[in-house]
Amino acid sequence: MLVDDSSMYSDLAAQITTLLSRCSDLRSLRLFMVNTHFSGMLRDSHFPNLRTFRYAVAPDVFAALPAFINRHRNITTLELDCYYDEDFRLDDTWLPTLTRFYGDSLFLRSLTCNQTLQNVSIEFFDHDFEPALERLTSIAYAKLELVVVADCIDTPAFLGYVAMAVPRITSLTFRKLDPSAPAPDHLIFGDICEIETHLKILRSLRVLEFCHFDPDETGDSTKLMMIRAVDKSIIEMWSVACPSLVSIFWNGQRWKHIGTAWGMDYSS
Repeated sequence: MLVDDSSMYSDLAAQITTLLSRCSDLRSLRLFMVNTHFSGMLRDSHFPNLRTFRYAVAPDVFAALPAFINRHRNITTLELDCYYDEDFRLDDTWLPTLTRFYGDSLFLRSLTCNQTLQNVSIEFFDHDFEPALERLTSIAYAKLELVVVADCIDTPAFLGYVAMAVPRITSLTFRKLDPSAPAPDHLIFGDICEIETHLKILRSLRVLEFCHFDPDETGDSTKLMMIRAVDKSIIEMWSVACPSLVSIFWNGQRWKHIGTAWGMDYSS
């Protein structure tokens, strides 16, 4: 893996490209060198055994990157990080055996595979969720594990999109894109009921994690007990709607279904 913190000279980038070209059995390539451009490597190199490719995408590679990916159709793990604010569209890419994707939702729209995706982590820099989720409908394995990374998300509405696009999903996690960004507003009772409605469609969901909310914090043990009692009633309501659930992270606490009851899990 190559990472840089500042701009590197173009001749050094060329030397790295030359060195990589000699690695005929390369299986994993990670280039997180934001300020160094590898258009030549993307344009000319071919690694027949490449399985994992992770790259920091910049506008100068919009043309070369899809061609590189399409030459390496044995890739099973693809991670494309964004470091820019420009609008763009990549040419279509085809990875028939891809199982893991991590990156911007816009990259997902240009991706095609044989419904092999099992683990997906999508970063949403805008809130145009539907096109990316519609894409998942055609390329994801039925029993998908999905991580949604976004700020200020309308959680009940997004869950509705997920239920329509990938109803057999097995794991769904919400996380903040920017750790310092404000958390979404706490859900009101109507939101909790809307989530319950969507969960009725997700009959294979086992893990549900709301990691993007700030927990209710209090130093008062009596008040905390009351908060957890309310939380448990919410967890139980959701689990009735979706009986396959075995683990829920909610309000800063993980809950697990053990035997016939839900209880707080302090192991993690």
